[in-house]
Amino acid sequence: DIDLLPLDPTQTVSRRHARFARQDGRYIVEDLNAFNRTRVNGAPLTPHQDVELHDGDLLRLGNIDLRFEARAR
Repeated sequence: DIDLLPLDPTQTVSRRHARFARQDGRYIVEDLNAFNRTRVNGAPLTPHQDVELHDGDLLRLGNIDLRFEARAR
């Protein structure tokens, strides 16, 4: 769990806004039918559809902007 309250005091990101996962070596995001749609590179996601993330992708959840970075270990 990640507490976004310091970054999102108006609480535009819900507790079940999006799901991030790693599947078969790929990173994916899924919009969980949030009121404020999850966006990747400006495009709104279709709820409950997995979208693969790539290094440098820009995500927007509510009023929060994030950049996805994949780093080798």
